[in-house]
Amino acid sequence: GDLVHSLGTPPVLDLEPAPLPIAPYTLGVWLGDGHSAGARFTNIDQEVVEGVRADGFIVNAGAGSTWGIRKQQQRWSRDNFEAALRSLDLVNNKHLPVAYLRAGVAERRALLAGMVDTDGHVTARGQIEFVSVSAALRDGIMELARSLGLKPTLSEDRARINGRDCGARY
Repeated sequence: GDLVHSLGTPPVLDLEPAPLPIAPYTLGVWLGDGHSAGARFTNIDQEVVEGVRADGFIVNAGAGSTWGIRKQQQRWSRDNFEAALRSLDLVNNKHLPVAYLRAGVAERRALLAGMVDTDGHVTARGQIEFVSVSAALRDGIMELARSLGLKPTLSEDRARINGRDCGARY
C-alpha cells in the first residue's frame, strides 16, 4: 500500500513558570490593542477589560474607547506600567519579549489569549486567526504558537484602509 507520512503536532515546549514584569494576558492585550507609545488601550471589549481586571489591574476608562490601567496590589500607575514596558524595550517597539516566549505554558497561553482577544478571531472553519501589520509581532506569534504545540501557518496580503494600500498584513 501507499505510505502516508504525517508530521503530527509539534511537542509543547514545557518550561518552568517565570516571574514576569507584566501579567501575560495584559501584555498580550497591550501588544494587540495598546498604544505603542505607552500604557493606553483602544477598542477593547468588556470581556477583555474583565480579563485585564482579573490580572489585578484597575481599568481607568478615558474618553471614548481609550483607557489606561494601573496595578492595584502593587500600586501600579500609568507611569509604572510604562516603566515596565520600557524595561522590556517595548515602547514604540512592539514585539514578544524573550522572557515571555520562554515562560511557562500557562503564561504563554495567557499571552496568546490576550493577543487573539484583541487582534484575532475564529474563522468560519474554526481556526484562530491573528492579523498584524508588524513583522516583529508576526514572527513572535509564530514562535509562541509553535512553542505551545500548535501548527501555525503564515499568509501575507496587503492592508487597506478606504482602498488605500497601507503595506503588508500578516
